[in-house]
Amino acid sequence: MKKKKISEIIDIIRIRSDFLVTSHQDSDGDSLGSQLALGELLFSWGKRFKIVNQGEIASKYGFLDKHGIIQTSEAFLDFEPEVVFVLECPDLSRVGSVQNMIPEGALLINIDHHQDNSGFGDINWVDLKASAVGEMIYDLLISAGHHLSPDAAEQIYTAILTDTGRFRFRGTSPHSLNICAKLLRLGVDPEKITDRIYFSHGEANLRLLGDLIRRMEVFFGGRACVLSLSNGDLERFNTSFADTEGFVDYTQYLEGVEVGILFKEIAPGVTKASMRSNDAFNLIPFVKNFGGGGHKGAAGCTIYKPLEEAKRLILGHLKKCFDRGT
Repeated sequence: MKKKKISEIIDIIRIRSDFLVTSHQDSDGDSLGSQLALGELLFSWGKRFKIVNQGEIASKYGFLDKHGIIQTSEAFLDFEPEVVFVLECPDLSRVGSVQNMIPEGALLINIDHHQDNSGFGDINWVDLKASAVGEMIYDLLISAGHHLSPDAAEQIYTAILTDTGRFRFRGTSPHSLNICAKLLRLGVDPEKITDRIYFSHGEANLRLLGDLIRRMEVFFGGRACVLSLSNGDLERFNTSFADTEGFVDYTQYLEGVEVGILFKEIAPGVTKASMRSNDAFNLIPFVKNFGGGGHKGAAGCTIYKPLEEAKRLILGHLKKCFDRGT
């Protein structure tokens, strides 16, 4: 099945000319690295392409896009793509406003590893065993006979590094580690990339993180840890929502926590809940109650309520889950 899907996608790239590459809004390391590495293949084969996402890119990932290829969804798309690649996105609605740029009749290629992928593409390559979409893009590029540049090697390494939680998550496989070993042989510097992503906070960003941890809340006898971030917090520390990507991971630093949540007030009356859990709690059915998605241990949803109301709603539902042992 995997080889057949890869062969089918390679054939489409060979015969088509104009491509749009996108992913879920507020892109992370896997989506950004995967898109850029795929873009290198399209460029090397002389294809016209655009990479367009909704949302600001976190500054820690800026090194991935050395040539400024990625555009925001507000950018003018000056061509009509025949083919649209949607990477690491379980549902088409999650690309946000980029969906408005997809012309009727365009061929949709859905490449993902999320369990809750809706199969929205004309071609759906969904590999639940893949640790990251970057792993799948690597397999695609190698099958296409593409020789990775140093930039593409860094991009794919970053995709796998971040979506495995620095090789911590159970989804980390021998195949993903084998790919990373090959990328190291191509010259990837793991210390440089890890430091750039995880150990290079700006002063304002680190002070904001410290303030959030100081104000953290613990519920249900230590089973849940909550961080809350408002627009006012961003203004006080002069930073952005994009640069808070990864803050939710700190909710799991507290011993005994089963579910960690970062609530972000992304607009008046709109709150995003980013969640992490241990093996005992499957987040996918939980966030589906609120129109969200993701992985068993890392998921999120958007609640169209003010921050405090959203917290009460989510925590109330979480309490019911804990009470009934689910």
